[in-house]
Amino acid sequence: MNLLKGNINFTNEIIDTMRSRDDLKGNDTLIDLLKALKEMEPKLFELISDTDNENILNLCLMVNEDMQKTFDRFKIIKDGGKAEPFTPGECRMMVHYLEPNHTYHQASPSP
Repeated sequence: MNLLKGNINFTNEIIDTMRSRDDLKGNDTLIDLLKALKEMEPKLFELISDTDNENILNLCLMVNEDMQKTFDRFKIIKDGGKAEPFTPGECRMMVHYLEPNHTYHQASPSP
């Protein structure tokens, strides 16, 4: 779960650097990360439906929410819009038992 959440955080950092849909062209790293997230989505859904542990369920739901926000932010950029800032779920919920392998750092606004 830490790896998945780290990939979500890293993907959002890349999305933060996108100023227009033209920035998407040739960004293989972003496309590869989004593809990996899409491939993990069914496994996360399966874990959500199969778990009886409330802590694990809450963690999975938080990760899923962040993943869906990531997909939405990408679509907004792809459609020519400007994505809203991303706040990682582990910051919103003060989750102390999740240690993503990549911590989200919001990009500084450009002048």
